Amino acid sequence: MSEVQIDSLVTLKYFSLSQLPNLESLPQCGLPSNLQSFFIVDCERLSSVPIKDWGFQRLASLSGLQVKGDGSERILCNLLKHQLLPTSLMRIDICDFSNLKLLDGKGLRCITSLEELYISDCPQLESLPEDELPSSLLELNISGCPKLLKRYDFQRGRHLSKIAHIPTVQIHGKYYDPWEASQECTRLSMDEGEGSSITLELPNRRDLLEAKSKLKEMKGDQDDLRLFW
Repeated sequence: MSEVQIDSLVTLKYFSLSQLPNLESLPQCGLPSNLQSFFIVDCERLSSVPIKDWGFQRLASLSGLQVKGDGSERILCNLLKHQLLPTSLMRIDICDFSNLKLLDGKGLRCITSLEELYISDCPQLESLPEDELPSSLLELNISGCPKLLKRYDFQRGRHLSKIAHIPTVQIHGKYYDPWEASQECTRLSMDEGEGSSITLELPNRRDLLEAKSKLKEMKGDQDDLRLFW
């Protein structure tokens, strides 16, 4: 690939390097300067190319980046470690890294345009750089990452509050609702006789009076209405 004339790729906007285990080099001037999206999947030997020679810092129009597969883990880590990703990036996809445990937050913090971060199938990833995620981030999507699921579980995750400021958070297909999560569960229960009951689950207390009124109409006996907070 080193023989490719970079000038001939000046108009290239979308570029994918996928499953090229024997690819060892890039054009001398690095990646085409007008790229808008770049995908790299399992190109292990390219890890030997000095990360600064890729020319990421020149990609002022790059808005989308996907790095995928164990063969590309070193490339991802070096990009983050050396803070070489362009500030123009709006979306990053990090996928299929079986041994990745941590992400260097400094490399994400400097991406001031980043709005979407997708992380999938990284079973060993233990946490996110919670204090270094860019303030521009609008959506965080996590799937196939059991350790992250445990850390940020919507009901039992002890570290959920550290990502709760992100407007849209989706983990394993479920969306986080900060309003619902911040309320205590309000329960109304009414005996139906013979050990049976009707229970209503309410996301907050402001609907309590309305629900209580409805139950009174159903039962007609206020003494049988029990309120649990």
